[in-house]
Amino acid sequence: NLAALLIENGKYDEAATLMKKAIAKNPKNAALHVNLGMALSGKNDVDGASKAFEEAIKLEPDSGIHLVTYAGHLARNGKKDEAITKLKQAEKVSANDAGVLASVALEYKGLRDFKSCVAVLDKAVHLRDVAELRIYRGTCKLGLKDLSGATTEFKDAVAKEPNNALAHYSLGNALAAGGQLTEAIAEWET
Repeated sequence: NLAALLIENGKYDEAATLMKKAIAKNPKNAALHVNLGMALSGKNDVDGASKAFEEAIKLEPDSGIHLVTYAGHLARNGKKDEAITKLKQAEKVSANDAGVLASVALEYKGLRDFKSCVAVLDKAVHLRDVAELRIYRGTCKLGLKDLSGATTEFKDAVAKEPNNALAHYSLGNALAAGGQLTEAIAEWET
């Protein structure tokens, strides 16, 4: 946890040193290797970070979130094809985990692969139909220039959670993009 806080605050050297000491005492802890990977990634040590992530995955091959974290590192370092390979693995091992599937989809969104983003979110929504996942899917549909589909997603999100401010805001934006300004303003005000 301390390493995660150090990483969040850009203290990558301190985090890496801390994780190396922790790994020396507990080399079979995959989370320690993931945190080391994140620290090394922050230091722009792409190869070192990749090795740390690979070790974490060896220790916990069925951890979709480790694969997603690794994919994010690869994507940030211009290794799109490798990132997609890791995302596909994460999707496979986490086929019944809506949260991990959502994380996979958001990485696809970051890679501007909106088609894959929607496809993965279809699976996530099937498992757990909540406003947040509908909003994500609507955003990816906007990336595909599917304004009608996105608007429907945002309307469904509002129907599921009428007090969800982001659902109303997203719906307002979609309605405005479709020229329905009066309805958009009402959603923004809500």
